[in-house]
Parts: sequence; C-alpha cells; structure tokens
Amino acid sequence: MKSTNKVSAILLALVVSTAALAGAATGALSWTRPTLNTDGTALLSTDITGYDVVCTGWTPTGGVRGACTQFPTVTLPGGNTVAGVVNGTILASGGQACWTMATKTLTAQSAPSGEACKTFAPVIPNAPTGVTIAVVLSVSIGNVS
Repeated sequence: MKSTNKVSAILLALVVSTAALAGAATGALSWTRPTLNTDGTALLSTDITGYDVVCTGWTPTGGVRGACTQFPTVTLPGGNTVAGVVNGTILASGGQACWTMATKTLTAQSAPSGEACKTFAPVIPNAPTGVTIAVVLSVSIGNVS
C-alpha cells in the first residue's frame, strides 16, 4: 500500500511541474480575402460575416502530431479583414500548430482552406551568471621525527 502512495505522489509532482512550464503563445494569421463564390459569382466583402479559424493539429517538439487543444476555435471578423490573431497555451518545450480557415456568409460556409502551420520555439533558460570557483587546499602534516 505504501508503494501506491509513492507512485501517486510522483505522478502528482510530474503533473504539477509540467503545468508550470506552460506559457502563452500567439499565432498571427494573414490571408487573401476570397472574391468569388464556388459557382464563379462575385463574393462581396459585405457578404462575408466572418472567418472560422480551427487548429487542426499540434506536434510537440520531438513528438508525434495529435489533436490541438492548445488553441481554441475562433471566429475572426468578416468584411475586408485579412489578418487576425489566435491565442493559446503551449508547453515551454515548444512545438508546431496547424490551422485551417473557412469563410462564412449569412447563408453558407466554405470548405476549409489548406493548412498553415507555425513552429513555436522552445523556451530556453539563460545560463547562470556570476559563477566562481573556490580553491580549497587540504594539507596533512604528520609527525616529524
């Protein structure tokens, strides 16, 4: 029974230390506003009500791609908007997030765009400063006859 408690304490410590390494991350997006509907008719900027931005995948540094829970789905303003920002929380070890976008009108939504990805560099701590080395001498003196 004691070993189970030790394992639980170790797992709890790992979860706490991993959570402490998380930080805010921002992805700046830009795009070209569509000017045509899929049938070739004009798509006016006034018809566009917004752009849905979906994070489609997250690959941690050195890891395997999986679901993206780091960045929530957002709807950016429509009209002539051609840039926006998505915010999320990632681990200090960094990774890559990928997004797709869809154009929304009052009556329809486009298929998703191709993916666009951003790599977030790991957060690397600074080296210590003011390092000194003390020299300690040890002298043994024995009896002299």
